[in-house]
Amino acid sequence: MKRILALLTLVSATTVTAQTTGASGTIFLVRHAEKLSDAPDALLSKTGERRAACLAQTLRDADIGAIYVTQVKRTEQTAEPLAKQLGIQPTIVQADDTGALAADIKKDAASKNVLVVGHSDTLPKLFSQMGVGEPAIGRSDYDLLFVITNSDSKPELTTLHYCPSAQASKGTGEMRPMR
Repeated sequence: MKRILALLTLVSATTVTAQTTGASGTIFLVRHAEKLSDAPDALLSKTGERRAACLAQTLRDADIGAIYVTQVKRTEQTAEPLAKQLGIQPTIVQADDTGALAADIKKDAASKNVLVVGHSDTLPKLFSQMGVGEPAIGRSDYDLLFVITNSDSKPELTTLHYCPSAQASKGTGEMRPMR
């Protein structure tokens, strides 16, 4: 519980800082949750559905104003609980067009906080387009929450963990410490 409060405090502080300093919004990026198979358009598994619900719980107070998902159904499913909770219609984009997506995100993030749900192979390319390097995302990394903030007009990337795999499979929202 303390870890959840720590993350929510970080998210809230980041949001308040961005809003009060006139800086652009905060960008939250996650890989889609666990999928049923390796099929190109596989849907979420039950564990993935629980992780999507946990993501909504984690970001419920982050003042998200826009959500981007790819044309692949599992990204929509990952964002769906939060989108419904906030009454936001996600914007569907082509996964391989990271240049256009980065431009759209930057435009929206000028005035609001943004959630992006992508893939292990497309998010690193998007990070590069956003000017924060290319962190690696492994095939089994489903609990990474990337946060891009602007400090003195320079983007900074923070990596957090949310709803760890073992706990997502049990349906709890407890977070694990970062290593």
